[in-house]
This record gives sequence, structure tokens and C-alpha cells, in this order.
Amino acid sequence: VELPRGATGVEWGTDLSFVGVYVRALLPGGAAEQSGLVEPGDQLVAVGGAPVFDATFDAAMTALATVGAAPTLEFFRGSRGELLEAVGRETKKTGTATVTVVDPSGRRREIVVQPGANLRDTLVNDGIDVYRGTTAWTNCAGHQMCGTRGAGVLVL
Repeated sequence: VELPRGATGVEWGTDLSFVGVYVRALLPGGAAEQSGLVEPGDQLVAVGGAPVFDATFDAAMTALATVGAAPTLEFFRGSRGELLEAVGRETKKTGTATVTVVDPSGRRREIVVQPGANLRDTLVNDGIDVYRGTTAWTNCAGHQMCGTRGAGVLVL
């Protein structure tokens, strides 16, 4: 699928591993939606012919930012396991992750995150405000998806 760089009309996502990129949502009227070829859940596998299916989220976004004005993007429709099987990679068995969230008052909450889940989505769906103050509404139309997040992540 050829989509204009910077105006793909795609909200990108990744899972807890931050490896692999998928289509989180299509922006109404955007190039991806208008193409009729891209759906939420599709996984980005190549940018301009270069594989990104096993790249980190940042590396895949860098690939998107450095290609021509209308790069060819290749997608896979299916699970991450099916994609890895299709390219001859073995899938790892993983379990759930438990994330401890500490709110500003010091209250702790344990959130269980399923394998392959998007951490930000899981936190937002569990009522956790991942942005503080007005940044929740001044960035990305209040969708809590821009880079000025207020929640910190500490990996132990």
C-alpha cells in the first residue's frame, strides 16, 4: 500500500515488548482508510521494501520518517505468532505482566497486562490517566496518544 509519509491516517501501536508495530486505529478520512486496504490490527512488516516486522517501535517510526514522500508499506493481517511463523521465526511463550501503578497520592494499584497487549491502552482502559493535567486534552485531541505522557515506567 502506498501512503503519503506523515499523513498515513494511521494511529500506530506496539505491545509491551516494543518490538513490532501494528495499526491501532485508522483516522476517519485518512489515506489508509481511503485506500480500503488497511485495517486496525494489521501489522507493519516493511517500509519501502525494508523489513520492520522485528524492529523496535522507534526504529520502525524512524524508517517511516526517512523514506520518500509516498512509501510502499507492507502489512500482515493476523496474529503476531502467525506473522513470525510466516517468516520462519519461532514464537516465544510469554505470560502476563503485572504493572504496579502509583498515583500522586501514593496509592498503589496492580494492573495485569496480557501478552501482546498495548500497555498504554491497558492503563487507559483501566482508568489510569497516563497524562497529567491539561496535556491529556491539549495533545492528540484528548486521545492520550502523544509523546508528552505524565506516567513514568520503572522496570525492576
